[in-house]
Amino acid sequence: MGFNLVDKDYKTTKQLLQTLIKASGYGANFLLNTGPMSNGKIQPENIDTLMVMGKWLEKYGETIYGTRKGPINPSVWGASTQKEGKVWIHILNCRKKIYSSGNFPKK
Repeated sequence: MGFNLVDKDYKTTKQLLQTLIKASGYGANFLLNTGPMSNGKIQPENIDTLMVMGKWLEKYGETIYGTRKGPINPSVWGASTQKEGKVWIHILNCRKKIYSSGNFPKK
């Protein structure tokens, strides 16, 4: 719909991070549609979200930046990404027992 200054239906940081992770798990890009207002400032309600996402990416960015979709397709439970022989599993919704397959196929 585009920018709307009075729109207060913001996504939570958790929702945005999970969307970012799942996009990476699909091998897709993630565009966060935010930017400065006409006065050059970022909306105050977006600053905290961007800071938290930035902190998360400082710690876990290797699992996102420059990765490809992982060997396990994204699902309700989470997503996987891979890069340079490493595979990362992102558990986003753990409501059942987790089973390990032990080995992942090599590509």
